[in-house]
Amino acid sequence: LITSRGKIVGKDRQTGKWSDLSGLALIAGGKGHDAEAASKIGFKAPRMIMIADELPMLTHGLYASASNLAANDDFQMIGIGNPDSIFDPFGLFITPIDGWSTVDENSEGWKTEIGGYCIRFDGHSSPNVLEGKRIFPGLLTKEMVDAFRERLGPNSAGYWRMVRGFISPTGSIDSIYTEQEIVAKMAAKKCMSWIDTPVKISFLDPAFSHGGDRAAYRVMRVGKIKLPDGRMISAIENIHVEDLMLRVDAKHKTKDRNTQLVGFFLAENKARGVTNLRSGLVSTGSGDALYTIITMLGGEGFHAVSFAGAASDMPVSSTDKRPGKDRYANKVSELWYVGKDLLQSSQLYGLDSETMKEMTARTYKGTGEKEKVRVEPKAEMKKRTSGTSPDFADSLFGAIEIARRIGLLRVEGRAAAVTKARQQRLGWMLEWVNHKPVQTDAIQELSLHGSGWAE
Repeated sequence: LITSRGKIVGKDRQTGKWSDLSGLALIAGGKGHDAEAASKIGFKAPRMIMIADELPMLTHGLYASASNLAANDDFQMIGIGNPDSIFDPFGLFITPIDGWSTVDENSEGWKTEIGGYCIRFDGHSSPNVLEGKRIFPGLLTKEMVDAFRERLGPNSAGYWRMVRGFISPTGSIDSIYTEQEIVAKMAAKKCMSWIDTPVKISFLDPAFSHGGDRAAYRVMRVGKIKLPDGRMISAIENIHVEDLMLRVDAKHKTKDRNTQLVGFFLAENKARGVTNLRSGLVSTGSGDALYTIITMLGGEGFHAVSFAGAASDMPVSSTDKRPGKDRYANKVSELWYVGKDLLQSSQLYGLDSETMKEMTARTYKGTGEKEKVRVEPKAEMKKRTSGTSPDFADSLFGAIEIARRIGLLRVEGRAAAVTKARQQRLGWMLEWVNHKPVQTDAIQELSLHGSGWAE
């Protein structure tokens, strides 16, 4: 026991020396500690147990390291937490073997996708709650449950997380994206139906320049795909994303942070075969300085994307011809909602867990200005979520903007994704219209599926 360091160390069996790698070692696994977590990937021992408390709040890097530690002969990982998102480290850790649709609020446990077992504790079943009195200290009581219900509401995501111990079935009602729709559209899956060679594009969002913490670099590919119903549409797929800030040497004698980031950005583009004309970065805040450096070092042709200002004149989608400025309150709202239309039309693939988590964390509200929508300002989101910044998600929507600008990607619109059920309903409606005078309510019903159908 090393009291001054709060550690218990043991002797290495091979060397006979005292070592931090034997005994109990504490690892910083929270936000900003990816590098420290990654350094523990190489741990080797005859018997190893990794315990991650508050796993929903820890870094994905720490969770990912577990797959490498599993190479040890006797390895076990125990993750503990209150479920918050199916995309955070804890959500990935407890994903049911047959998917989230196979479990619900009545499930007390299930086999997990990675070969473990999840044990769930529901606050409603706490002995203190069932007996109506405090039997076991430290467990929820009826009074505590009632207080959560009064403060958060019984259907809120917070109540489900803190009391029910389960992912909220409805998510946040004000979220731009919901976990349910992302899972239903299989946005995390790779696209397997390319009918031509997709084109690579890249985007850098130095989020630190406008309220974020990271420099998110993303590479995507865009091309034509064939859907199961036979339609051929454009689609975009994520193939790489990373925080380039983790590479920056703060003590570099000749190159400042911005110059280093530009160097990493240009080097990655070259290695991945991305041309200047298909690459860009944020031009908001100090992103303007980066853009200047890139022009000096890497040539011209890069796209500058501003998340500030008014929405554009580009059509909302192929089925909604309104210019973006008529639907969205500002540019950042347009950028975020274009992704939602792509998701609904089965045009978005390969999303990483960190990006999906950020997508579902941001909320929206109507402005009252002809039903325009406005996404939650980044500063308000960070305050509400204890510092969460949607840097990776912003890089996704920046890349999508570039793909649209150069004509590689067109938003098909939600009405384009015609299901068999909709086709059947359309047949019924047309049959009804053919046997009766065309009624206003019939046209309105058809309009629910898109202006093209109504015509």
